[in-house]
Amino acid sequence: MALLKKAAPAAEEFRVPSLEESSTAYAALIDKRQELDQLRSGLERERSDLIQQIEADTRTASTVRVAELLGDEGDGFSKSHARARVAEIARQLGDIEQAHRVIRERLSVERGAASVKICDQVRAEYGRRVAAICKALEAANAAHREYEQLKNDLEAEDVAWTRLMPMPPRFLGDVRDGHVHRYLREAKEAGYYA
Repeated sequence: MALLKKAAPAAEEFRVPSLEESSTAYAALIDKRQELDQLRSGLERERSDLIQQIEADTRTASTVRVAELLGDEGDGFSKSHARARVAEIARQLGDIEQAHRVIRERLSVERGAASVKICDQVRAEYGRRVAAICKALEAANAAHREYEQLKNDLEAEDVAWTRLMPMPPRFLGDVRDGHVHRYLREAKEAGYYA
């Protein structure tokens, strides 16, 4: 009959909001950065195409001028116009790079402000998880004390107990004032554990 029992509804998983969700200013800066990235990509493609066309055009400037004087139809490509456009693109790319620096600075400021909002929103969940760690560490520390007591009893009876393979939980630190105590103290000072 256990198969027919309704499963308990799963608790909704906690989700940390993104910086973009927490700050419209941050989101707008991200959008502007993407817009600038797209503009830069387009300009770099155009510059690359123009440079290839300039290098592929073997006509001399006088040949082009003579053809114009004679009214010959060309292919519409002018090295001088292409070079001018390449120079203009270089200026635009420089401006885009400066804009990127400004956006990075502004993002840093907005990231801080949005992070404050997010931390305020997640404080209770964060505290709950720190408290859970504290409870688990207290249990681990109690087991550590019991281990140490048994070890001390064996040594008090002068038992050669190393055949049991000593397994002290060194990562917990000293049983009287180790890492667990320090972590618990810090959690209490931060207000996450009573």
